[in-house]
Amino acid sequence: MMHLTPARRDQLVTEMAATLQRRGWAPLAAWLLPAAGPLTWLAGQALWLAQPALSAWLDPARLADWALLLEEPDIGGKLALHLEQTKDEGRMTNDLRRSSSVVRRDEGRL
Repeated sequence: MMHLTPARRDQLVTEMAATLQRRGWAPLAAWLLPAAGPLTWLAGQALWLAQPALSAWLDPARLADWALLLEEPDIGGKLALHLEQTKDEGRMTNDLRRSSSVVRRDEGRL
């Protein structure tokens, strides 16, 4: 039986979260994923079934990684947690940018 290493699983979760955020689907995904439960396992099985057809356009090894990731127990919860953490980090980064621009404007007045 094939398994993902913890490092590879974390890398895939990070990549998936980044893709969801880039496409603007992160809020919806963070809301739906914890409830998805066994549906993620079914999505993994669907990828295994579709792999021969999809391999004409996508790397078969990458498809296998995604299928294995979706078969992981509680992957929806892990991905939702990652999305929430990166959302909070993004808020902190934006807050820091705003505060540094305010400081620069105030320094210009002195």
